[in-house]
Amino acid sequence: MIPSAKEVEHTRELLSRYFRPTRLVSAESLAQRSGARVHLKIESDLPTGSFKPRGALNALLTTAAQGPVRGVVAASTGNHGAAVAYAARIAKVGATIFLPENPNPVKRARIVALGAKVIERGAMGSSAASEAAAEFAREHGHYFSARPCSRGRCSRSQPLLNDPDGILKNLAGRRHAGFRSPMFDKLLRWNRS
Repeated sequence: MIPSAKEVEHTRELLSRYFRPTRLVSAESLAQRSGARVHLKIESDLPTGSFKPRGALNALLTTAAQGPVRGVVAASTGNHGAAVAYAARIAKVGATIFLPENPNPVKRARIVALGAKVIERGAMGSSAASEAAAEFAREHGHYFSARPCSRGRCSRSQPLLNDPDGILKNLAGRRHAGFRSPMFDKLLRWNRS
């Protein structure tokens, strides 16, 4: 479900207590090719090197506001796990991150350095880590909600909407390259009306 503009704005305000605005840099080579002013929002400046701490921290803080959180669990190949570990450290709760066997050693080390316990399950690309994480969460009473994660991710684009020159694209990693989220389109429409 796509979060509302009000939810995204509330999330942006909440996260502004924890994250400084990320840099917006001019992309001259893209500007020359496109004939338009092009700027890139550098989300890799966030503490774990990706945009993902926004969603993880928002989800954990939103959940904690509804009652005590015993711990948080996630399945990841790395970046999401680091974001959840970072959020857990801020919220002062334990984190258990399930990774596939033989994960990227740099990403695994980052998760451990952030204070999370790492458990490896299954081959890369299999659902074993996700299934083990879900079972662990049920057994230990840990909780993590996906909807507040999406509000956190959407909040990264919200500050750009006050003065766009044209269509803005969300380019965030391999799986998101060239993808413009429905929430971003919705915010852009609301901002222009």
